[in-house]
Amino acid sequence: MSAKKPSAKGAAAAEQFYGEFSPCGQFRYLLVHIWDASKPVLPWILFNPSQAGRVTEQGVVKSDPTARKGRGFSERMGYGGMVFCNAFAYIATDPKDLRKGGYQVGPDNDSKILQACAMGTGDVMVAWGALGRGLARPQEVSRMVRKAGYRTLALGRTDDGLPLHPLRLAYATPVEVFLG
Repeated sequence: MSAKKPSAKGAAAAEQFYGEFSPCGQFRYLLVHIWDASKPVLPWILFNPSQAGRVTEQGVVKSDPTARKGRGFSERMGYGGMVFCNAFAYIATDPKDLRKGGYQVGPDNDSKILQACAMGTGDVMVAWGALGRGLARPQEVSRMVRKAGYRTLALGRTDDGLPLHPLRLAYATPVEVFLG
């Protein structure tokens, strides 16, 4: 149930914005936004996906505030695109629904996370925020990504060391290496 990917022809290709969903539609594995194909892509690992990337009945691809903020950070860091993936691929606009749903990871999530990482140049922004507190899965994902040879970065940390979520951060927030 992925949105149709626009055809790309060289660096002058049209902007691309699409989601990759599971066949059942309950999991979003990737949210890809490319605005300048001549520049690299920044992979992001967040906590759980929203409905962003779905195509409405009017043919418009849904966005959300986190996707817009991620683009702002990525663009300001010199990237021409971003790809969002999540520690948990179960679509839950409210994280409480993710908890009620049993923190479902998604059957293809780990391979899709590594696919997202491979779209970049080696750096991966981790940003699950305080929602990862007390859960093993976000740290497992971080270790998996580093073991695969990628460097994890964060936009700062919570008081207990979790990587901050981008939504309420200033664009001047410094990037740091994240080894948690």
